[in-house]
Amino acid sequence: MMKRNHGHIITVLGATAVFGLGNFSAICTAKFGLVGLMESVDHELTLGGYEGIYTTSVVSHYLPTHLLSLSKTCFHPVIPPLTLDYAAKKIMHAILVS
Repeated sequence: MMKRNHGHIITVLGATAVFGLGNFSAICTAKFGLVGLMESVDHELTLGGYEGIYTTSVVSHYLPTHLLSLSKTCFHPVIPPLTLDYAAKKIMHAILVS
């Protein structure tokens, strides 16, 4: 990417990157860390003059992942989870039209 000064770095975070949830301390810690990592990478790319490399942090409604199914929580959202296919299509669409 740096050689070509072209590309896009994406991370999918979810609500656990924004606020902590009980029984999700490990997940929240990792997601909070990814927010900081993405901000740092974005600043490093800007300072390095790489205007053709973009970063996007996606904070979505929750997705039905294996990790979520293993979690033990009494968190029962009103809205069902997004499907992975739907989320991927929406993310790609948002990136391509920006």
